[in-house]
Amino acid sequence: MQKIVQKFIKQYNLLNYRSDKVLVGVSGGVDSMVLLDILASFVPKEHLLVAHCNFQLRGEESERDEAFVRAFCEENNFTLHVKQFDTNQYAKMHKISVEMAARELRYGWLEELRKAYQCTKIAVAHHQNDQAETVLLNLMRGTGIRGLRGMLPKNNNIIRPLLCLTRQQIAHYAHERQIPFVEDSTNADTTIKRNKIRDLLSHFSDTEIEHIAQNCQYTQQYITFLEQAMQQYMPQNAENGFEINTDFVFSQPDCAEMLLFESLQQFDFPTKSISDICLKIKEKKVGRQFFAPNYVAEIRQNHLLVSPLEVQENEPTLQWVIRDKQPAEAYPQADAPTAFLDARKIKQPLTIRHWQHGDTFKPLGMRGKRKVSDIFTDLHFSQQQKRQQWLVCHGKDIVWMVGYRINEHYKITSLTTKICVISVS
Repeated sequence: MQKIVQKFIKQYNLLNYRSDKVLVGVSGGVDSMVLLDILASFVPKEHLLVAHCNFQLRGEESERDEAFVRAFCEENNFTLHVKQFDTNQYAKMHKISVEMAARELRYGWLEELRKAYQCTKIAVAHHQNDQAETVLLNLMRGTGIRGLRGMLPKNNNIIRPLLCLTRQQIAHYAHERQIPFVEDSTNADTTIKRNKIRDLLSHFSDTEIEHIAQNCQYTQQYITFLEQAMQQYMPQNAENGFEINTDFVFSQPDCAEMLLFESLQQFDFPTKSISDICLKIKEKKVGRQFFAPNYVAEIRQNHLLVSPLEVQENEPTLQWVIRDKQPAEAYPQADAPTAFLDARKIKQPLTIRHWQHGDTFKPLGMRGKRKVSDIFTDLHFSQQQKRQQWLVCHGKDIVWMVGYRINEHYKITSLTTKICVISVS
């Protein structure tokens, strides 16, 4: 069994026996006790630190587990660190489940210990049955392909050396080696979703569990390939959010929904809306919007723009000065950040505001007025850009669509003697 684990460690380059200092998470259960025993068989004891979390969720049983780990480490000369957590209070404070609270507290503290004692790795005792449970949970949550890869053998500083073993193999090893351990009575509570799945998997053979774990390894390799292939499509930072290149919807129609799901997953878009988004992209429904809790996705001409629903925006400062017109001076382009207007046509203070439905505007060089919304369409503005566009107004008139157009009526002519120079910052 030790050789199997050593081969797995070598295959995934989990640790260097001679140089790595390993922090081992030990609950006192059979899995973590076996992990500690196997690691101690080839890692120098001075390179091993044991960490035990007491989540104070099981009353006397939690205290029993802590006392057991303390006694074992003292008897076998392991350096031990213990911390007690008020897990229920943490869960209430952060409005999360007790299971999630325990997970956050555990990994947060382990990372603190790792840094404080200059450990290079954190070893946890997840095995192939845990892997199978995780995959089934992810399937029920709708996590996509990434959920099918399960837990990684190595995730940053966290390593899982027992992912090559089943629960039955671990129990057999503990029996053969006469390794002491304690039982967690809550593992039998099938009202907890993971325990319900654990009970279901107890009817599976070791071979079936191994097949699930093997599929996870294949999926992990496939996802690495997929991510490399998707670099040209995945979200790119844009001025108003993230752009997803939608070429794959037409070039890869058979897997378009899958690629779109993987692109949108990080933004928490509902799974059921992915098909609709994909369909509307195919139909080129430019301007169609879809909503997630904190984001909006809008179909654009050649991409999907994903923007935050609430953009923190400060009203800009509007500045203007009036000066004499200079002979033969050059004036800025229409899309410049500064506008030059005929001062004699401005009789009251200027104001700045966002676009409103029904706004009309006479752009420079045109004879008649146009709806501002039509100008937005010509410029291929997204809904987000429309909401954020600033307009400088003179009374009810729009004199400048900031950074894009000035009003024909306020342009400088041969009769102009004084110029109003406007800037927005």
